[in-house]
Amino acid sequence: DDEEAVFLDGLADVELSRGFDLERYDLRRPLGRGRHAVVYQAYDRRTGREVAIKRLLGDGKGRHSRVIESRFFAEARTLSRVRSPYVISLLDVVPQQRFIVLSLCHGGNLRLAMRKQRITSASLPIIGPQLLAALRAVTVDDCRRLLERYPLTPRTVVRLRPSEKAD
Repeated sequence: DDEEAVFLDGLADVELSRGFDLERYDLRRPLGRGRHAVVYQAYDRRTGREVAIKRLLGDGKGRHSRVIESRFFAEARTLSRVRSPYVISLLDVVPQQRFIVLSLCHGGNLRLAMRKQRITSASLPIIGPQLLAALRAVTVDDCRRLLERYPLTPRTVVRLRPSEKAD
């Protein structure tokens, strides 16, 4: 998507110029950006696998920034308790540099797939059980906390490629 490429262009250079030390990870390309964080594709030199790095934006100073950071790492703790092939896995936490490492999902999110018309009525028998399995993997308390922050919408649901196996 050209619009997304322009929006993300140069983010890797900005991060590297701010001292984003990636001894273990080889930063590849930006995948997306939200209000508070940016996600990159990266390579984990230790494990030899492609991963996603989600890093908080900003300098981490100020009350508002500390609240955002606290929520960010609380969500990481919640994610660390979830075990499902249909939920992205937390692989590493690096609080000193304000980032977490996640399993890389090549399929994008459900909203994007719907917008690009990759989801059809024929897909629903496949997607429905995957959504149900993901929701069953989350405890009631964790689910409540996550849904307060991220309502269940097509944008917050990631999808696997048909050929992609869940970890």
